[in-house]
Amino acid sequence: MNFFNLSRLSKYTLILTIMAAGFNQFAAPADAQLKEELCDCSPELTVLLRVNDVRRTADLVKKAGGKIVYDPNLGIGNDIPFLVVNLPPSKLNDKKFIDSLKLPSGVMEEILPHKNTPQGVLEPTPEQPKVPELQEVPEADFDSLYVPLDDIKVPALRKRVAGKGLGEGTIVAIIDTGIDTSHPVFQDRVIFWDDATREGRSPLTRVRQLDGKFEIADRKFVALPELIKENETVFFGYIDEKKLGFQQGDLWTTLGREGVDINRNGTKDDKMLVVVGMIPNPILKKIEEEKKAEAEKRAKDPEAPAVARKPDPTIHDLPKEYALAFVDVDMDGKFTGEEAKTAIIDFNTARKMQKDGLKVPYQSMLEFPSRTKRIAYPLLFRPDSKKQITEITVAFDQQSHGTHVAGIVAGSGLQIEGAAPKAELMAIKVCSGRSCTDQAILRGIISAFFNPQGYVPDVVNISLGSHEGYLKRPLSILLQDLSAKFGTTFFVSASNDGPGYRTINGLGGSSPAVFVGAHVSANTLMEHYRLAEGVKAPEHGLLYFSSLGPSYTGEMRPNVVAPGSALSSTPLNSDGSSMFNGTSMSSPIAAGAAAAMLSLIKADKEYAEVLERQQKKIESIRKKSSDSRYSLTSLALSMRIALENTAQRMTGFTYAQQGAGLIDIDKAYTEFLRLAKETLDPKKQSAEFSINHYSKFNRLYDRANNIAAHKRVDLDLNIDGEVSDQGSLLLKNTPAIVKLEKVEIQDTDGSVVTLDVKKDKEKIPFSIALPGKEEALGNQITLVLSNSSKSFFYSTRKRHLMERGKTYLAYYTVTQHGEREFSFLDVVHKPIELSDLETEVSLPGLGLRDSDRQAAFVVPQKTITAGAYHRYPIAVTRRDSSLTVMLGFEANSSGRLLVSVFNPDGDEIGYRVIQQTSQLGGDRSNATLTVSTKEEGIHEVLVSTFSGNWLNESKYDLLIEAQRFRASSDELSLSTVDSGKESEKLITYSNSSNQVRSMSASLGSLTRVVPQDHFPIMANYRTFRKLDIPEWRPESGESQTTTVRLTFPSDDKKTKGFSGRIDHRLYKKGADGKLVEAYKGSFYGRGKSFNNIPRPEPGKPYETLYAAVDTYFTVPYDEGLKDSQGTITLEALFPSIPVKMEGSINLNILTVGRPDVYILKVTGPQKLIDASAAKTDPSSSSQATLEIPTKINGISKIKVTLPVTVTPDVKSTLAKQIIRSYISVSTSDDRISDYIPIEISQ
Repeated sequence: MNFFNLSRLSKYTLILTIMAAGFNQFAAPADAQLKEELCDCSPELTVLLRVNDVRRTADLVKKAGGKIVYDPNLGIGNDIPFLVVNLPPSKLNDKKFIDSLKLPSGVMEEILPHKNTPQGVLEPTPEQPKVPELQEVPEADFDSLYVPLDDIKVPALRKRVAGKGLGEGTIVAIIDTGIDTSHPVFQDRVIFWDDATREGRSPLTRVRQLDGKFEIADRKFVALPELIKENETVFFGYIDEKKLGFQQGDLWTTLGREGVDINRNGTKDDKMLVVVGMIPNPILKKIEEEKKAEAEKRAKDPEAPAVARKPDPTIHDLPKEYALAFVDVDMDGKFTGEEAKTAIIDFNTARKMQKDGLKVPYQSMLEFPSRTKRIAYPLLFRPDSKKQITEITVAFDQQSHGTHVAGIVAGSGLQIEGAAPKAELMAIKVCSGRSCTDQAILRGIISAFFNPQGYVPDVVNISLGSHEGYLKRPLSILLQDLSAKFGTTFFVSASNDGPGYRTINGLGGSSPAVFVGAHVSANTLMEHYRLAEGVKAPEHGLLYFSSLGPSYTGEMRPNVVAPGSALSSTPLNSDGSSMFNGTSMSSPIAAGAAAAMLSLIKADKEYAEVLERQQKKIESIRKKSSDSRYSLTSLALSMRIALENTAQRMTGFTYAQQGAGLIDIDKAYTEFLRLAKETLDPKKQSAEFSINHYSKFNRLYDRANNIAAHKRVDLDLNIDGEVSDQGSLLLKNTPAIVKLEKVEIQDTDGSVVTLDVKKDKEKIPFSIALPGKEEALGNQITLVLSNSSKSFFYSTRKRHLMERGKTYLAYYTVTQHGEREFSFLDVVHKPIELSDLETEVSLPGLGLRDSDRQAAFVVPQKTITAGAYHRYPIAVTRRDSSLTVMLGFEANSSGRLLVSVFNPDGDEIGYRVIQQTSQLGGDRSNATLTVSTKEEGIHEVLVSTFSGNWLNESKYDLLIEAQRFRASSDELSLSTVDSGKESEKLITYSNSSNQVRSMSASLGSLTRVVPQDHFPIMANYRTFRKLDIPEWRPESGESQTTTVRLTFPSDDKKTKGFSGRIDHRLYKKGADGKLVEAYKGSFYGRGKSFNNIPRPEPGKPYETLYAAVDTYFTVPYDEGLKDSQGTITLEALFPSIPVKMEGSINLNILTVGRPDVYILKVTGPQKLIDASAAKTDPSSSSQATLEIPTKINGISKIKVTLPVTVTPDVKSTLAKQIIRSYISVSTSDDRISDYIPIEISQ
């Protein structure tokens, strides 16, 4: 840092004015221009925009250097108001460009990478382990591999036509982590691969060949393989294992885990030279040679008969040239022996040739030598419109999840049999080895439908997701649009966030997709898990993690359930097969069953006209024409409705838990055929319904303590853009009959009673009413959706009929033209209110005897059966600071139980596991869980049997207790007394239940924090900023080195929209001016920690250090591009630099004479002392010359020299620093405490 040397001031004369130098300890955010691209695999960002004017927006995007990835209007008109675009990262921070787009509010989303995860095996994450130490699932004990197809009647479906119903003639797209195509269970039935994550890509460079060689480095040449020796130019690069595995948005990459060992030699640092060249298509070349020979023959003998040729329509679709790749697999830097002879063709090109019945003349996968194993991967590469091949992709499944899912859908052989073992598969990789991003999902789903080979999947499986928020996600718009264009059904996993209410997946939540929960049968439990002797497994159950509905809008989710555990294929570089549990398994079983059913349906003569109509629409989409002005949404919805109408209802579970029930694919066959044929009638089309316009504030499902007597239900049709004007009018003007079909009551023990709405109407706690006629109650109403005054009704709740602790569900159906089109739920939890009165508690299982408790709910010696879920809705009020749950086994009981707490949004905020059994060991007979209750509303406390180890009937003791000692503030900011700002604050504690008799407060350690303000960020770039480090002076007595901890602020507003990470290195400028690594750090929470960092000393040279941030996205997921961020604030903590102050931070507990109120008075110190500031007088003597112009006696000016004292404005190093600590509050009740962060500024 540059400083003026004060001793030199005396040498200078100040003319006219005295110049005052300003001293600022911390540099401004200079070097904002320093940035480097994170990787060459992803130069742009993919976003979905809802727009006002499609054509205008598309033009602006292209002018800005962007690209239109998908225009649902196919370049014609503006009817469908969204676009999927690629934007240069700089444009996200270009406010002028964003404003020019004139986008509506809430125009796009970014699903945060750590929120969007495969819904399979429940593995711990670095941030929050899902399961504590009792997490291990027992090894499966079985004789054969297992996909439970019997549970959903797949064998019965296959009996309809002998040897059929195996998925033949259908295509299933697997939107996941990729598929190990070399696995023998797929038998070359993976026909398409796309890596939308870009983690397997390697860049290629175009070079000219010289005498059959090409230059890879300065004067270093490599001979070309013979096949491409005649190419004028070729494309070369390296498959670098270290650079594989990176994905934009990859938050979970950790030190030492980068790279992929693709050749399986135990290292991740191999580099393989690759070269790609072009050759004429040998098939077309052969035909041309034959034609030429024939022409020459006829020239010699004009009378000779012409050779008859059978027309081959596939010839016209073949490319004139093929790109061939050669890989230096032995890494000797050249192509010799077999390497020079092994030409590899693009995988997708090869599979298309096979599908067309053509022989593939070259190798279709990259293979590495092995004596006993097959190590092979598809290579993806094809020329662009300019015949440039700029990259090559190694297609691999690093996480196993996608290969397992694909095996469930269509595995065949080696004792693995999927639901559709003859179906063809599309491997759409949208998840890297560590994360899934919205950008990759968008790109991947689009490639499944718009690809050079012209494939269109019949079924799509998406075993990914994240908890539903409170908005309609734009990804739902894409799924709806593709369903309308192609008639494809999307199957989506319900998510693994259960078993609380409204834990449902939000990915595609408001689309025609089928959401599938995780069922488990008695047979699966008995045959594939270890159960205690004599345990009677329930005939039907739900796996403990399976997410529940309803959607916040009230829509019934999940729609159905299917088996959620299966032993299926995994990549050959792992185990080859494994048992996974999750809704990731239930969704592909359902998708595979649908594909098996479609393979029979397509061959059914009754379906021929439906199929022809679908194919005609698809062809018009391919041609980008407007010939077929109708939507195929009705066809996609027919699949969902057929599955729901024929599902098997399971006793003991509500519609919010199981949807319509367990899939029966055999029964669904007839129902789907019937419904599909009805789609031929223009007057019987259908569309997806919406409730209350997806409004969070008018949502049907909420968990407010005060149950509303009436809930407005405003129905609307979510009509897709493929529907014509006439079709839209027919849909809107068709009366919609809403009917209260059933009412379910779920007790705290999980048991469910269904009421007959036609009988004992006075006992039914729900009814339908109209505004102004709330008392005119009924169970049916007809709505006209085109009339806003007749498109809604009220769901009336008769609260006096509802009992404490029970959950009430009203199951509503919507019918148009005689068919049920839609189902939704009005769910009400009648909460358990915790009284202020003292309760005497005796719970031996918790070690409590004759204990007096306040605000408590007690459940003594409660019996829980295998597979049961006990639910306790607790009303948390503003007075409650936390909730404590204690769970313990009754003395003679055994088993394994999970207790979870879910907040009003459906988020799990805490859990504990107890176990008491001689079989598994590691006993923990009781546990205590305390969760902070920042949010008022109904919290759900849930006790359930845990994982597959359902041992036997258990008894437990349960105590739920609210702590009512709430602070008026969760955090505190103070200034010093000398600053003149607010240096004293009061924190009031409400002790409304008198649980606390006394309190004390203490101050934690003090840490110096320097905000790194205005840290520049740019999506897909690593950006740098000069690191502000407090100076060091010899007289301070402090260490000249310090520990630096870089982290994100606790206030998320300072990093809103930012998705990225702090780099694990500090940098310095090298000799060439480029930044190079100076120090390497380690993990520190969400940030990084660096040790022994030197501090700058005033007046001496110092090597400036730079911090770095990797940015993946900069737009808040619930807001528009206009809210994109260009800078963020990081915090640098210096725990090893002591904090000195004059005076102290005082904590005083004031006496107010009331037991229900405590007041904590916090006073800041007099001032902070800057130990790094100079202790000597910085003033310096000098002189100034003043010139005064004059006209006296011809004297033009007078010079006056004056002595002056110069005192530079040396600002304290604390001017931009914060001193951070915390106040720890203890009370007379050891269960009640508080922790308040505190910040002090100068």
